[in-house]
Amino acid sequence: MAENGVAVAFDMVLEEIQAAIEALAKKVAAAGSAGDFRAASELAAKGKQVAAFRDKVLALKNEWEQAPASASAPRRRSRRKKLGRASRSGLKTPQEAFEKPVLRAVHELGGSARVAQVLDRVGQIMGPLLTEHDRGSVPSSPRTVRWRNAAQWARLKLVQRGLLAADSPTGVWQLTEAGKQAALLAESEARAAAAGDPPSPELAVAREQAGLWQAGGGLTLYRDYTRREVRDILAPKAPFTPYTGTWGYHGIVKVPERDGDFAFFVTFGQEQADHKFREWVTEDGVLHWESQPGQGLEDKWVQQFICHDERRNHIYLFLRTDKTGEYTYLGQLKYLSHDPSRERPVCFRWRILDWHITRETLERMGLKLRPAELAHN
Repeated sequence: MAENGVAVAFDMVLEEIQAAIEALAKKVAAAGSAGDFRAASELAAKGKQVAAFRDKVLALKNEWEQAPASASAPRRRSRRKKLGRASRSGLKTPQEAFEKPVLRAVHELGGSARVAQVLDRVGQIMGPLLTEHDRGSVPSSPRTVRWRNAAQWARLKLVQRGLLAADSPTGVWQLTEAGKQAALLAESEARAAAAGDPPSPELAVAREQAGLWQAGGGLTLYRDYTRREVRDILAPKAPFTPYTGTWGYHGIVKVPERDGDFAFFVTFGQEQADHKFREWVTEDGVLHWESQPGQGLEDKWVQQFICHDERRNHIYLFLRTDKTGEYTYLGQLKYLSHDPSRERPVCFRWRILDWHITRETLERMGLKLRPAELAHN
């Protein structure tokens, strides 16, 4: 099966699992209303098991998309019935297309609302964009409409990115502080598009402050990315080989055709040769970062970092605390200082611009912040 065929198959499986979870949730509610709390408890436990299985399938899908074999495996003709004909033909609206409408809907409903209310409003916002396929039902659950199912998957992604609260009451979707800003930005973009106006300078600044960069794609603040996804956004024409090469392995990556722009891929707790990196982030958004061990003060890139002007150039920070996980985009950096008495590596202090990370994002990342007064230690 071709690479995109495997991705389609994963999507179909995930769609069916999500429908099963929703069906179980309805049974739990019905059992609770009938006073059969034992049955409700058993059904809820089963729902958690199915949700855990869904997460495993989602992890397998992500692993497949990042695996070298997925890009290099030879194509073989399959005798099986073709899967996902409608999805292959482009009739299915991409899941990510629901993310901004979900944020807008929750914001318009006061920042917190019941699922049914949110989905009804999403349907109104996306009405002209929904296809006949979107309006159809999930095969295993005739009462579940495809686009509403896709919107619920989009909600899961928004929770993972820290834009919707992970601890909101059952059946309620709630914006985080970062989500409120993202929703306001989405509404501004929608108004400009409806009026046929080009993006205003103020809107461009807002997009930048929200961590969005629209040139061949977009970066969203506090969203998780693979290295391939970052390459696709910042340098779509650059070669990519997983686990090796510039975009697949290096910690400091120069963005081609944009002099002075870099992507920093940082994994806390890493070791290289005999050096163990000492890096951290403070509560007020200061990154203590070390260059590569072989770089001295006269290194060309080190000099560029020292002279970095965030008003003219961009350094994008992608950080993780687990070397097996994806990177979270924390925004752009402003040079603060470096230690002139140390080199190989050179120690820098960077200000993370527009720092308003949420507790949910910190917990998802496993990132522990140091008190601000320890920034110089």
